[in-house]
Amino acid sequence: MAESHAAITNAVLLTLLPGLQRLGQFLDTKLNGQLTVVCSDDPVEYKSLLHDTLVAPTPAAALKEAGIHLQPFPTENTQFPDGRQDDAVTIAIIHTCAPSGWNIGKYNLLAAGYKTVRRNSGQGAQQYHQNTLEIFVRSAHWETLLQRIGQPAMLYLLTQTSIFAALPNNCYCQITGPPISEQPVSKLPLQQDVLQSLSTRKRPADPSPSSATSGTCSSKDISLPATKRRAISKEKRKSEGQELEDAPTATKRRKKEKSDRGKDKNANPRAAISPAAISFQRSRIFYARRYHIESVMLRHFLLADYDISKPADPLPDLKSIVNTQMKRMFPKQYGLKNIFSPSQSSSGWMPDASLTRDTPISGTRRMKKKATGGWRLRFMRTLVKDMLVQNEKCRFKALLQYYCPVAVTSFVHAIVKKVIPLAMFGSADNRAVILRAMTRFIRLRKFETMPLQYVLQGFRLSECEWLQDSHRGHEGRSVRHIPPSASDKQHEILHEFLYWLFDGFLMPLLQATFYVTDSSYQRNKVFYYRHELWRIITQSAVNSIQGKMFIKMAPEEVSACNNVYSKVRFLPKTNELRPIINLGRKTPRMVNGGFAGDYKSTNDRLKTASLILAYERSRQMECSSAIGMSDLFHRLKKAKEKLVNSSTHKQQRLYMVKVDIKKAFDSINQENLLKLLHETLKEDKYIIRRHSKVNPADGRMMKRFKANATAPDGMLPFLDFAREQAAFSKHAVLVDKVVHPSESKKFVVNLIKYHVQENIVKFGRHFYKQTTGIPQGSILSPALCRFFYDEMEKSALLHLSQSDDSALVRLADDFLFISHSKGKATEFLKIMSSGHPEFGCFINESKTVTNFEVLLSDGQPAQQCQGNDFPYCGFLLHTKTMEIRSDYTRYFGD
Repeated sequence: MAESHAAITNAVLLTLLPGLQRLGQFLDTKLNGQLTVVCSDDPVEYKSLLHDTLVAPTPAAALKEAGIHLQPFPTENTQFPDGRQDDAVTIAIIHTCAPSGWNIGKYNLLAAGYKTVRRNSGQGAQQYHQNTLEIFVRSAHWETLLQRIGQPAMLYLLTQTSIFAALPNNCYCQITGPPISEQPVSKLPLQQDVLQSLSTRKRPADPSPSSATSGTCSSKDISLPATKRRAISKEKRKSEGQELEDAPTATKRRKKEKSDRGKDKNANPRAAISPAAISFQRSRIFYARRYHIESVMLRHFLLADYDISKPADPLPDLKSIVNTQMKRMFPKQYGLKNIFSPSQSSSGWMPDASLTRDTPISGTRRMKKKATGGWRLRFMRTLVKDMLVQNEKCRFKALLQYYCPVAVTSFVHAIVKKVIPLAMFGSADNRAVILRAMTRFIRLRKFETMPLQYVLQGFRLSECEWLQDSHRGHEGRSVRHIPPSASDKQHEILHEFLYWLFDGFLMPLLQATFYVTDSSYQRNKVFYYRHELWRIITQSAVNSIQGKMFIKMAPEEVSACNNVYSKVRFLPKTNELRPIINLGRKTPRMVNGGFAGDYKSTNDRLKTASLILAYERSRQMECSSAIGMSDLFHRLKKAKEKLVNSSTHKQQRLYMVKVDIKKAFDSINQENLLKLLHETLKEDKYIIRRHSKVNPADGRMMKRFKANATAPDGMLPFLDFAREQAAFSKHAVLVDKVVHPSESKKFVVNLIKYHVQENIVKFGRHFYKQTTGIPQGSILSPALCRFFYDEMEKSALLHLSQSDDSALVRLADDFLFISHSKGKATEFLKIMSSGHPEFGCFINESKTVTNFEVLLSDGQPAQQCQGNDFPYCGFLLHTKTMEIRSDYTRYFGD
């Protein structure tokens, strides 16, 4: 087959599989023209099979582990009598099963779902689970290929190579070979030449000096003094650089790097993660519990290695505390785990913020006796001692009472100025840069992040005297030239210090002082409550919900439930607190008074039920409820097409009504919900289809394990299913798990029933059982709420929602009714205002909004929207054209 082959562009396969080729190219290479694989009159589908299908040889180590002997590729067309492709596939499966035994899917996906059996005639394979991947290699075009290359060559392809079928969007489905999802793909960066092919934007680098960011911390800030200096000759620069390299600290550093290279040949000891790739783990400051011991002073938040429950005044053994604090501030210099070394991060290259914070100091193995920072850290040690002394003298409580509850940033600025010596920053300008960064850090929204690079913007390293090489000049003379190695070390130490300033000082200060939380009415805006105030507020909320939603449990009742419980946090609303149950938390399991592991979290146990409910919801889309914001937007577009774009209703006025259900999750009747659940689940049995997807993300490969529920008679062959999934992916490789578990309707109903009726939560030291509503925080709650109010909609609102001149849209408990008829809009509001006791459904009239004048059930006029923009769940709908825009007004004033 003498034709050119297009280059392969799938980044995942090119990185994981050396020797990857197109099927036609692979056969051309192996056969070397001895056999004819393709003819001019062959069907287009057959030629596409050879061009689109990818093949890579299975590594010899994997074949050896599977017990398969590596054979050379046959170059002769040898056929068995009446040889067919079905026979070739069966023989290939038997060959894989014979040496591998039961776990054969690990070595070849084609044989997954089979097991080895012994017969009188020898060993064979018995299928215990359907493998739909066989359909691909049993097709008529593979039959044609078999006639061209012979059965031995076909067996070689099926048993000693990995075959990938082409999907849309440059995606592939693995058919044979060891599953690539079993490889540790997260530790492998993508090839650089492949990354360039994935890039959608290309901007050439600007080598000119003007392209550098003004005011950033760069090597130019170090090497150029304030006064103009004469250029240094190469000889002089070489001699000065040699003089510096011959210094004792440089020698030790060189020896250490050499020994490190011997330990890990794949790791570059001088490599460091860029500050732009390192972000502070802000999630640590949220929902932190206050110290329980009232006598503990706030100043002890710096003593990470000491028992803060025992007040110590004055500071015990200041020298040892200074040593500990130095190791916390500069872990890389002391050989401790840190986020700046790629080889020490948990995922192989990405930084892990917990390494610096949670690494034990005293028990660290192979810890250096001295830091590599040398003389630079000796000056910092004096500053750290001063910092701890100032921390001891600082009047935290007085400053907190003076600045808070309003000026949180001012309080933090005051603490920094009182505790951190100015010499650590180098200058007042540098301290101002850090204070501005701290202000931004405090004002970030919940899911926003701040990289270390942002803190470095505007910070001048040249103003930090404790980092400058002038301190180690000979005979009092400063060193004018700084070699690259010294410049790198200065940046390295500065990065560690600034990272500690936020991760080791600012965040523990916020945790010790404030309860940090988001809210339900401004969801991602962050609020800071003083711990004393938050304790008073939450105690009042606990008292209000006891007896309404929860009843107190006796200790023996808790023991009967295996001590599985959840904890509650409160989310601020406008005038109250909403209880959110943390069902993702694992409950510790205690045996004979000792810790014996964790129980699975409630949400983990409910994942299968969640998949089944999602499947049933996808089959029952006749109601108005939306699943998420994306689905809501599409439903609003459909409503617009129905009411505005149609020729029948053009130029007619629109009447809009928005209502909100009062305590929707808390007021659901549990008995009615469980009766509805029996009717909702239509199948007696459900299959949980599992597969994995490997795709490129941020310069590396990301592996995801996914699952979908389906009815047994509606389960598509995996290749067809993969084509549907590929429509929403790019450059991905999908791998079938083949063996899929199943769950019965009875099991799912009992599981949900136990979850709803036996939901145990812990308030303080007491346990309570929820008696009404469904738990907020459960992965099932949104789906159960949708099913429950879908039923209410069918019984009371179906005649309005299905009329030609009206549309009903709902997201969770927020209803939006739009109609050209004022009478129908008024009828909708009347039906909702009258309530539905059988469903526990009553609206919150204070949140009812319309765009026309109408009276509520209490005789008061309903709230009208101002102007032509009608707000609904984060969108603004134009009351005349139904133009849909995002609502940014709720962010004003943040």
